Amino acid sequence: MKDVKARLGELVRRWFAPREIIIRTSGRIQFICLSTRAQFIATTVLGGVVLGALGASINLAIEQLHQYSRDIAVRQAESAYNELLTAFGDYVERAGDSIAAADAEVAALAARANPGGSALSTPAQSGDMLASLSGRGDAALKSALRDRLTMFEADLRKVSERNKLLVGELSVLKRELQQAQFDRDTAIDARQAKAAQLAEEMNKTRTLGERGAALQRELAEVTARGAGAETRINSLNAKVASLDAELRDTNRRAGDIEEQARQLTVALNTAIEQRNRLQNERARMAGTVGELRQQLASLQESQANFVANLAERARDNIEDMEKTVAMTGLDVDKLLQSIDQESGEGGPFIPVPAGTNDEGEQKLLASVASLGDQVERWEKLRLILRTLPLTAPIDSYYISSMYGTRTDPFNGARALHEGVDMVSKLRSEVLATAPGTVTFAGWKGGYGRLVEIDHGLGIVTRYAHLHAINVKVGDVVDYRQEIGKLGSSGRSSGPHVHFEVRYNGRPLDPMAFLKAGRYVFKG
Repeated sequence: MKDVKARLGELVRRWFAPREIIIRTSGRIQFICLSTRAQFIATTVLGGVVLGALGASINLAIEQLHQYSRDIAVRQAESAYNELLTAFGDYVERAGDSIAAADAEVAALAARANPGGSALSTPAQSGDMLASLSGRGDAALKSALRDRLTMFEADLRKVSERNKLLVGELSVLKRELQQAQFDRDTAIDARQAKAAQLAEEMNKTRTLGERGAALQRELAEVTARGAGAETRINSLNAKVASLDAELRDTNRRAGDIEEQARQLTVALNTAIEQRNRLQNERARMAGTVGELRQQLASLQESQANFVANLAERARDNIEDMEKTVAMTGLDVDKLLQSIDQESGEGGPFIPVPAGTNDEGEQKLLASVASLGDQVERWEKLRLILRTLPLTAPIDSYYISSMYGTRTDPFNGARALHEGVDMVSKLRSEVLATAPGTVTFAGWKGGYGRLVEIDHGLGIVTRYAHLHAINVKVGDVVDYRQEIGKLGSSGRSSGPHVHFEVRYNGRPLDPMAFLKAGRYVFKG
């Protein structure tokens, strides 16, 4: 039920939204607001009037249909009555014919019974004839005549009953016809009364129209006289307005002068108050500035000491990192130059603002600059250490052949060995010793299955004699990511991994890198 009410309310608000009617009259604009409630009530009243008029029209049409139906029923009753009269005449005529035929048959029978006698000419004679026939015992003739008379009486009774029934129906129809004529006369009288009332109203309207025209003429005359008076009034009002304007201008000038004097007085008092307040504030600020300078000097000294401590710790850490890189046999300065060549710097030139001669500030700036240099060198060394292969490519192993000159295991001759051979279980995981990009993955002569990884800064590692390769050229591998399986492919005497480290194409001793790695992880 609530949903139905809500829907009905929504429909009413949508169909009868608040509206405004704008009426412009003689240059004036008026607004008439029609709320939802007012529109709904007006629509309801108008709908009621329309429905009432429609109901009256329908009622009048129905009454006319009833009157027409009654007229048709009366005409049908009159037609049935005429048909009844015609049928009754036919019955009487047929009865006469039957009686004449019966008389003729009786005469014929009498002639056969009395050949020498004359024909019967009167009903009395016919009766005597029947009596004589009856006396003679002519049963057949008597029976036939009785049947004919019985049928005739039955027909007469039917005709009489039908006549009574039709007479009754005719009486009812006549009464209905009289009632219908009365109703029609009543309706005609009512219509004539309404017509007379309408004519009277039209006469009144015509009279009112004539009276309105006369009043309009009078109104036009009064309006003309009022226009003349309004012109004079407007002229006087203009003069009064001019005088009022001059008076207001004079008063405004006087008020402006007074306002300027008041504002000047207020401004002067405000300036005096501000001067006194600024003097007091300047004295207070002078003391505060002295205190702040002392606090700033103390803070700058503590910050300079803190930065110096950080720089010292950074230098110690940098020395350890440089020692680690030096243990691999690489030149630290060359590696740092390689990083500088690969990195970029830029930006607009913004000159340093002129500094103060404060000793504490100068000390702090020098400490910060030194720390910045140390941090930059530390970042570069950290990048170098991430690039160096400082761990073994397999987790568990032993060295079967070191870097350098050795006896060849196949021909026994002296040969240069550019890596180390690490023995472990067949198909053990072979891991990348540092992050980098795969530059070769496949079969390479005596190396067998070989993976070569470029770690940047000219450092390359090789992993040879693999059983299987899990990477391809172009893959970027992470530190300790599996790249293949340990095997004995190529020129190999057993399962192991041949591990090489090269710098700018020159082979280096991998054990130096592993030793440096143990130093780093120990620290």
